[in-house]
Amino acid sequence: FIHSSPLLLTNMILRRLLFPTPHCHVRRRTLFTNTDIMKRDDPYATLGIQWGATTTEIKDAFKKKARELHPDVNKVDSAEEALAKFQAVQKAYSKLMDVKGAPHRNDLMEEWS
Repeated sequence: FIHSSPLLLTNMILRRLLFPTPHCHVRRRTLFTNTDIMKRDDPYATLGIQWGATTTEIKDAFKKKARELHPDVNKVDSAEEALAKFQAVQKAYSKLMDVKGAPHRNDLMEEWS
């Protein structure tokens, strides 16, 4: 393009503007992100708390969600859906409380000392 004439460059630009390439020939660069999967499996999101919550915040959120989603109390969802939601909350709670090195683990040491 350095040695091309201005007329040739203008023609190329006009051709691209007037006759763009079909979308099937355009290669789009996409980056794979798994944020939907992360949100679905995120125990903090399941309990409705921010990442790095303290142990007491985790416990309070679990108690609140457990009371709300317990299959005996939850009349909005079917029995199977209520049980699945309640088990997801239990799994999230146990996952958060079992993680070693998590920010809330320091609070456990303070509570028990």
